Amino acid sequence: KIKDDAATPAVTLAPKVVEDGGEEDEDGDEFWSHGSEFIHRRVRRAVYDGEGEEVVGAADGTITGWLPKDISDYVSETLEEPAALYHMVYDEAAVGEEDLEEFEVQDGIESYSRDAWATLGDNVPERQARRAADTDLQAEKAAQQQLDDFLRAKEEALDAEEALQPQQQVGDKRPREHSPGGAGE
Repeated sequence: KIKDDAATPAVTLAPKVVEDGGEEDEDGDEFWSHGSEFIHRRVRRAVYDGEGEEVVGAADGTITGWLPKDISDYVSETLEEPAALYHMVYDEAAVGEEDLEEFEVQDGIESYSRDAWATLGDNVPERQARRAADTDLQAEKAAQQQLDDFLRAKEEALDAEEALQPQQQVGDKRPREHSPGGAGE
């Protein structure tokens, strides 16, 4: 049983492939396969016990399509206003497919990124193998590491520059020495 962390019931539609490669829901609305930053993003959803009380596992999948709020005709039970729908296909065919709201997609992307519920459930080895092979995740981690390294180097350079600056004491009326060719000559 898949359940949203915010206890919002999920809407599940059975899609079929349409001529242009998109998917169509049971009402005939075609899921768009472009135009959203979430298309092709990996998502992880919690799997709850039969009572819906305890997380007992996780299921990963991919966002394969979406419908903007003005096309979807879906009214969010949480926000009580029109909302876009994002179609997720789970890695395991037995789990199936699910339509999610944007906040559920964002939560699922975050859960996948931080490897939430990594050791729970029967499918741990399969999830770990797929995650290890996920080139997008590896690229994201590498980019974050590069950014962290850059920021650390910048901070160290600023600290070193500050340490080289002559220190003027409070109340010291003597002007600082200027380097040759500087503005003070």
